[in-house]
Amino acid sequence: MKQPVVIITLIVFIAAVSFVLAAQQERGRSLNVQLTGTDDSSLLGDPDGKATLKLSLKPNQNKICYELAVTGVSGVSTIQIHTGGREQTGPAVLGFTTTTAESSKPCATLDHDRVMDMVRNPENYYATIANNEFPNGALRGQLFR
Repeated sequence: MKQPVVIITLIVFIAAVSFVLAAQQERGRSLNVQLTGTDDSSLLGDPDGKATLKLSLKPNQNKICYELAVTGVSGVSTIQIHTGGREQTGPAVLGFTTTTAESSKPCATLDHDRVMDMVRNPENYYATIANNEFPNGALRGQLFR
């Protein structure tokens, strides 16, 4: 008699934990990405540049927002998120046009499934920053958990 009760209790517990984890993923995640001009990807870039990109992934709003701090690179024109692991290049899935307003926190809309994939598998994506001098990418950084 005790065995079915234990099994049912275990099933209810696992279901509750799964529900909580799914709800947390839907709320999103923040990622801090370190970008440099020299990395393992063999991309040409600005060796003097560094940046910290804070991404706020918000799947429940189909949004990704960013905050950017850059040194050694002037005139940042775009920030892009690409698919691809370390030492891989892939297509851009999202692009931000930067703004000079220091207090802005720009956001972009993206397909819910893509945002959820970035929440669950950030290591499958990387960020690039471009400017006039390096239109194909001055800086790059791999996303990670």
